[in-house]
Amino acid sequence: MKKYQKDKDNIGTFLFAGANIKTQEKFLLAVNIDKFPKKVRIIIDNVEIGTRNVSPKEIIFEKISD
Repeated sequence: MKKYQKDKDNIGTFLFAGANIKTQEKFLLAVNIDKFPKKVRIIIDNVEIGTRNVSPKEIIFEKISD
């Protein structure tokens, strides 16, 4: 039970990173499929982007670089 409590923000949260090849802009997509809010830490290519609060059943799509 303790392991689940420790990892509860990782379970049910899906993170995707993508890039526009022509402009080199990078994007983040975060999806929370659970019924409770999550706080997720975002690391892309060994660079910490920060944390995001993702509400229940929320989808976040944002630009993370130029």
